[in-house]
Amino acid sequence: MTGASSRLVAASPRWSLPEPIDEARAGRLAELLSLPPTLCRVLVARGIGDADAARHHLRPLLEHLRPPEALVDLDEAADRLRRAIEGGERILVHGDYDVDGVSAAALLTRWLRRLGGRVDAFAPHRLRDGYD
Repeated sequence: MTGASSRLVAASPRWSLPEPIDEARAGRLAELLSLPPTLCRVLVARGIGDADAARHHLRPLLEHLRPPEALVDLDEAADRLRRAIEGGERILVHGDYDVDGVSAAALLTRWLRRLGGRVDAFAPHRLRDGYD
């Protein structure tokens, strides 16, 4: 190959394939937790290979949630929202098309409006707007 075609081949991205799944580990996990082997292969592929970590991942508890203060730049975001509300700026809440995204957008929109915000909400249409 020479010319433009050789440059196209050289410029092609290199595929990165996942590491092979540790089938023995997935099998032990399935046996220990009485879970379907396919689910355990997915867990192991995602780096969740021991029983405690799998339980924690599959049955999260409220006490395991990180505190809201752990969110990066939380104070800056709250201050920016305060300034927008006080300044009469328009605020856009961008939701998602699934039920938790629509619910979260509705709750946040309602809360910001109760604080005096001029708020519009947007929930994309999955087929028309695509995936964000």
